[in-house]
Amino acid sequence: MSEVSEALGPVTMRPRPNPAWAHACAEVYPSLTHAVPSRAEERWARVAPALTVALWLVFVADTVLRVPRRHLTAVGLVTVVLIVLAATALCFSSVMYQIGRAAALDRLRTHRRTDREELDRHFRFSPDTMTVLVPSYAEEPRVVRATLWSAALQEFPRLRLVLLVDDPPFPTDPATLAKLDETRRLPAEIAQQLEAPRRFCTEALETFRAAPAPGWPPTRSGH
Repeated sequence: MSEVSEALGPVTMRPRPNPAWAHACAEVYPSLTHAVPSRAEERWARVAPALTVALWLVFVADTVLRVPRRHLTAVGLVTVVLIVLAATALCFSSVMYQIGRAAALDRLRTHRRTDREELDRHFRFSPDTMTVLVPSYAEEPRVVRATLWSAALQEFPRLRLVLLVDDPPFPTDPATLAKLDETRRLPAEIAQQLEAPRRFCTEALETFRAAPAPGWPPTRSGH
């Protein structure tokens, strides 16, 4: 049996930050994006898989050549096969990682972050809405709380956050019941903590919209 709790209802469109302010923050705080890899780093990333395979071939050849064929027993043969298989599995895992890393470095080098003004323009005029569904089954309340906060603080203007509690609704264990009750209280707790900043921002926006623009209405000189 599942139960659904809404942490946040639909949020009205909020004003976007000033581009100049965002640029100033970008200079003060470090970027969250990955550093652009160098050409040398990319070249070594492409060479690494081939080098790993070559070393694996050398290892296999050396292992096979060192086997004493005249006095080889069944136990010795099985041991050699297991060693080669283990080395092959490790080599395969390493090569897969290296190929993925090489592709990631290439993508990081060509990636260009979307301009802040373009994002502001999109969100200012976009009517899109988004619902974030957070499923929970026997999770620790602190994990659910962190997940809800992470989703609630996303920059999307019109956001609805929903917590899906899929635990058994009537547990008999007192500790499990206490955890479930704490999880159920999280949406209301987060909504309450966000109420004060929401009210402050709403009142500030209404005050800004109600205030006359500087120099308006225009006055005629001489009157």
